[in-house]
Amino acid sequence: MAVIQFIQGVNEDVIPDIRLTRSRDGSTGTATFRFANPQVLEAQTTNKGT
Repeated sequence: MAVIQFIQGVNEDVIPDIRLTRSRDGSTGTATFRFANPQVLEAQTTNKGT
């Protein structure tokens, strides 16, 4: 299974809303990840990044 880590070794448990876009000719695209209340911003987690 894939995981997202904003801080190395700390998995983000919040599942993001993902939006995919593609250019008209299909040569490029973008994936946008939106997190509602990500754990990386919680006080006890932010100390792990230092």
